[in-house]
Formats: sequence, structure tokens, C-alpha cells
Amino acid sequence: MESEEKVSYASFWRRLGAFAVDIALIGLVIRVLFPRVEDKLPKLTHRANWLFDIVFSFPALVNLFCEGCYLIYLWKNTGQTFGQKIFGIKVVKKDGSELTYVDAVVRYIGYIISGAFIGIGYLWMIIDADNQGLHDKMANTIVIRCPKKTEETTDIVTEEE
Repeated sequence: MESEEKVSYASFWRRLGAFAVDIALIGLVIRVLFPRVEDKLPKLTHRANWLFDIVFSFPALVNLFCEGCYLIYLWKNTGQTFGQKIFGIKVVKKDGSELTYVDAVVRYIGYIISGAFIGIGYLWMIIDADNQGLHDKMANTIVIRCPKKTEETTDIVTEEE
């Protein structure tokens, strides 16, 4: 972003709130579209690869696919998911431009990587000067607070003859 313009970065807590809304929405959609998907989850056993079975199970892959489609589409086309819109934040490139599909896909891959190691990639934004998580750094994006819309009132002056 331009140095003249003061950027208001979205806080960790605001981003977490938006994330919670999005996850709840995605979960609801998956439950409606795939009501019996949890039956496909492998039963926990004492086998050595039980974690692998859960992570790469059908429900997990459905979730990754649905989540990816939702996030990538909205980041590219509006810069905001529904949760981000509610919390008044928006994803943009570091230079202020809008994301391309490649940027959105890279950011989503970074999202997965950020959460893979006990969320360290997400927690990084707490100490980062630009409040960037690992996924933001990978895609060269920032999350900013949207300016409040002010309603401009225009007085219409009519001349009476």
C-alpha cells in the first residue's frame, strides 16, 4: 500500500471472529449437502495410521474442497468472505490491488499449512508488524479494516418561480 495512506490492519481477534463465522457457515452447508458424510469417518482404532485415516478421510476431503471453493471464490471476486464482511475486514494484495485466482489459491494452501502445525502460522500474525499470518506472507496479502461507509446527504435545492 502507498506510504501516504494509513492502513488499518485487521486484528487477530477480528480475523478469528470472521473465521469462526465462515467455519460455521461452511459446516452448515456441508451438513445440508452431505448429511451422511460423518458415517464415512473411519472408526478410531489402535492402528498406527489412525490419524492418517481421519485426516485423509472422505469427510475431511469434502470439507477441504468446500472450504477451498468458498474461500478462493470470495477472496478473488469480492475480497471478503461472509464472515469478513460481518467483521468489516477485507483481503487485498500488499500493494492494495485485488487478488487473482492464483493469489487466492496460494493463500488457501497457506491456510492449510498455517493450521497444520498447531496453528503457528495463524498465531504469527499476533507478533507481525502487518498482522500477517503465514498464509498472508505466502500470497503477499494483508487483511485490512474496511472504512466505514458514510451516508452522504445531498440537499436538493429547487428554485421556485
